[in-house]
Amino acid sequence: MDDDDIFEDDFLKDLNLPIEIQRAIAEIIPSDDPLDNPDFDLDEYINELFPNEQSLSNIDEVIKKDKLKIKRLDDEIRSIIHNQTESAENGKTSLEDAQKAIMHLFSQIKDIKSKAEKSEEMVKEITRDIKQLDVAKKNISHSITILNHLYFLLEGVEQLEELIQAGKSNQMGEMAGVLERVINVIDHFEPYNHIEHIAELAERVKKIKSELSVKIKKDFEDFFSNPFQKMVAQHGHDLCKCLDVLDQKLKNDLVKWFLKKELSEYTVLFEESQENSWLDKIDRRYSWIKKTLAEFEEKYNKIFPSTWDMSERLAVDFCEITKRELTNIMNKRKLEIDNKLLTFAIQRTTNFEQILTKNFLGRSVPKPANVQLDNEKNEWKPFMGMISQCFDAHFDIFVNYTDITLADLINRFIEDVKLNGFPKIVGEDSSNLHNSAADLFIFYKNCMSQCLQLFTNNTLLCKLTLTFQKYLREYANKVLSNSLPKLSSSSLSSYSSISGAATNLLQNFQIQNMLKESQGSTISNPLSSESKKLNETEICRICSILCTAEYCLDTTQQLEDKLREKVSVSSMYGLIIKLDPKQVELNSKKINLNNEKDIFSGVISNCIQLLVQDLENSCEPALTAMSKISWQTYSTVGDQSTYVTAVINHLKNFVPLVRDNLVNSRKYFTQFCSKFANNLMHKYLNNIFKCKLVSQAGIEQLLLDTHSLKTALMDMPTVNSSVSRKAPSTYSKIILKEMGRAEMILKSLMTPGEPAVAFVDNYLRLITDHDLETFRAVVEMKGYKKNDLNFYLEIFKSKINAANSALAVTPSIT
Repeated sequence: MDDDDIFEDDFLKDLNLPIEIQRAIAEIIPSDDPLDNPDFDLDEYINELFPNEQSLSNIDEVIKKDKLKIKRLDDEIRSIIHNQTESAENGKTSLEDAQKAIMHLFSQIKDIKSKAEKSEEMVKEITRDIKQLDVAKKNISHSITILNHLYFLLEGVEQLEELIQAGKSNQMGEMAGVLERVINVIDHFEPYNHIEHIAELAERVKKIKSELSVKIKKDFEDFFSNPFQKMVAQHGHDLCKCLDVLDQKLKNDLVKWFLKKELSEYTVLFEESQENSWLDKIDRRYSWIKKTLAEFEEKYNKIFPSTWDMSERLAVDFCEITKRELTNIMNKRKLEIDNKLLTFAIQRTTNFEQILTKNFLGRSVPKPANVQLDNEKNEWKPFMGMISQCFDAHFDIFVNYTDITLADLINRFIEDVKLNGFPKIVGEDSSNLHNSAADLFIFYKNCMSQCLQLFTNNTLLCKLTLTFQKYLREYANKVLSNSLPKLSSSSLSSYSSISGAATNLLQNFQIQNMLKESQGSTISNPLSSESKKLNETEICRICSILCTAEYCLDTTQQLEDKLREKVSVSSMYGLIIKLDPKQVELNSKKINLNNEKDIFSGVISNCIQLLVQDLENSCEPALTAMSKISWQTYSTVGDQSTYVTAVINHLKNFVPLVRDNLVNSRKYFTQFCSKFANNLMHKYLNNIFKCKLVSQAGIEQLLLDTHSLKTALMDMPTVNSSVSRKAPSTYSKIILKEMGRAEMILKSLMTPGEPAVAFVDNYLRLITDHDLETFRAVVEMKGYKKNDLNFYLEIFKSKINAANSALAVTPSIT
């Protein structure tokens, strides 16, 4: 082997290509040979060649083939490396040739650039004279233009001075045309004001404008002041043309003077002391301006230019005066305003504003800067709200009227419930939702719509919301909650008042009662078996109230969303006007119906509690009978016990009626089932703990009863149902968990109490919650006395402590 071969072998031995290069090679040159795989596993490859002991017999042949293959691959690699060496020499030669070609090309480019520079110099020499001629032509044209302007200016100034000196009124039209041309031309000479002659001309023009302003002001006032003078339309039109050319301030002042003169009669006729000024005669105001506008158009149509929008300006000034006058008189006579009068005045005013909107474009009314204009949905309506916004200050009158109307509506609902009760489900398409709920929210919708139509400030809805909240609470308390049946004279106050505090009191009482019951307490429940049982009508009524409260809960959320949407913008002038983000946030906080939603949720909870309590009361005697059975005398296991059969019969009689009446409220029917099942399983387990010295057969009987009760509870949502439907998975998991725990407790009782350690170990294997009180109850069921009980408890505690210590140490070991 020569030196090159040795070098190549060492090079190949140390060669280790990156994974990316190996994958790229595999894509270009695909191969099925496992030796070409970058993730080659030697052990796996050998196991494929020799899967068993018998295959080792031909190992020599395999080695021989592999050696030949290695030799062939080495030869191929050496050949490729030698070829690459020759390619490198060829590449070096090609690179030198390319460098020579580049140098030659650079020389040619340099030569071309030199020739181009010479050509550019030749072109400049040729065009130099042409450029000079172009500049001369431009200067001559500019000079001619200036001379023409100067001629027009001199001629115009002299002509104006002659016309002013002549003082003829019938020459105003000619004067306006000349003045417009002079003013346009003098603007071109502003850069040349440093020239004495030009400055003199500018001063003469300024003097002419001043003299004309004084003359035109006097002529304008004289022309429109004398009612007996026969008006010459052309003369008035010429005066307006002159005003258009002169100072705009003078024009605006004269227009204001003229409009004030035209509306002077209105301010006298509808002065506060006049009978026509009050709201009940508001139509007369709008009739007056309609008539005046018609006469104005006919009288001045040919005098004022259309661009002045004089009729529109007259209407705008009328609206501003009317708004101011109405504001003053309403503040002084506020006690005389009732909702009927206020609504009448607003409706007549908005109708008039709509008429103005149809007839005028609003070009003379400045558009607010904070408007968001959507061309598809919104249109600039400047007259909408121009007068009617003065009524916003008296929104309280509308709110008070709404309050009185809602109070009457609630009283009608109460009377209707007393006379007709609540509806029942009588068919597949029927509903037990009380009509009063829909009527209440329809009234709210109409009231909100009327508020937005009558008043321009949407944020006033925040005040109206307080009234809405008040009567949502009234409806929940007086119509729904007060209609719930009373199970006994000692029923909890939460069934007559569903405030948040009362609801919490009820829940706390129930929790405390369960805890005391689990400790063997005999404290009586105010909804105990002494309470009267609900009849079918009362059950249907409770379900109807529940469905109605659910509807109110959902619709209250929709009402809150709609109110927040409306108070986030202002709809003045027919546009959506953006409010300040801080103001939007403040308004949204004022629209908060969470308390009302909580109240309706409380009504729903009370309905479910009533149904659960009534069914519990029915099952209570059966569970009581269970604890009185002499379980220590049981010798054989039979069918399910009579107390289980009694509970199942109660479920079959009660649950279908509730399910049918809550067909449109499946969520709350499931809550009813879950709550009842939880309570029943809790009581059942407590009654198991009350059974002492239970025989082996008794334990087996209790296991059978527990299984039967578990099956009944699993099927409770669909008991006696014609429709096959699975119970919700969450409900099934609760039943399986709690009843499974009861079964494990009973199975732990089947283990002999001696030896104590084995009994405790078996208990811990079956019962995973490791609750001390539960273990105490199980040991007591075995009949052990106090000393033995303490012994078992000590073993139990030591086992639990050891398990907890092991868990605490496990992470550090890991």
